[in-house]
Amino acid sequence: MVYSIALSGRLSFPASRAAKLRASVIDAEAFDDWPSAAALFDAGPSAPRSADAILTALAESARAKVEWADDSLKVTAIVSADDPRWVQGGRCLLALFRGAGAVGAFGGMGLTRWTDGGPSDVVSIKTKADGSSSVTIMTGKHADNAAKAIHSHVEELARAGRGEPVFRAAELPVVGAALALHRAVVQALKKCDPKQLFELARALDLPEETETFAFTPNPLYRLPLTTQFRSANALLDAFENGWPGLVAADASRLSKRALDLLSRLDREQATALSAAAATER
Repeated sequence: MVYSIALSGRLSFPASRAAKLRASVIDAEAFDDWPSAAALFDAGPSAPRSADAILTALAESARAKVEWADDSLKVTAIVSADDPRWVQGGRCLLALFRGAGAVGAFGGMGLTRWTDGGPSDVVSIKTKADGSSSVTIMTGKHADNAAKAIHSHVEELARAGRGEPVFRAAELPVVGAALALHRAVVQALKKCDPKQLFELARALDLPEETETFAFTPNPLYRLPLTTQFRSANALLDAFENGWPGLVAADASRLSKRALDLLSRLDREQATALSAAAATER
């Protein structure tokens, strides 16, 4: 399952060409050499449109940032693969970075899509001021390094995406008693001794005792929770709010981990909360 696409791009150009770049009409179909992996990003064909219109539509996303300067353009975004802004205009966005050399711009873009198992494709777009461009499907260490660089650029956007309840963030069809139980467990954990909570969580994170979690938006590594969230407060925030791009499998396991922690810290309360939830089903 593809659940997000991250991209980061930058173009530099003579200040005198900025207006021309913004007004230039981008036609994704002008390029007939898109590699097959790029097509798998599911950005469908769309009608030609101006660069300004493409970037304005992207900027309307809560998880995108478009920065124009006198002599540069910087774009960072995290989008869902089925987001209409991507499906209807994603290929034009890529074509904008490919075709910008026609007005004297140079630079490039990196993008990757993430699945439950981590990044499945990493693509690099390079543009030269002479109008030439290339699209490369990256592999091996080059892909790993490129994906890490993309993540570092979109990290601020990812942090800004916090705040939704963990089940909603994962888009799970969980309602009623299960969601109420999760929230009650998190509130009970907040009342536990933070040092004891974190030490127990770290013990449960030992590789031989439990599976690790895919921490998005950097799914290159599958790390234990306490490696990614290095304090009791940070861990409780993860339990309560999840994290941007949290996948369904991890959301379910996260809820089970919270209940397991409470069972070890306060078995009586954990049992009472589980029993109450069971009667509401």
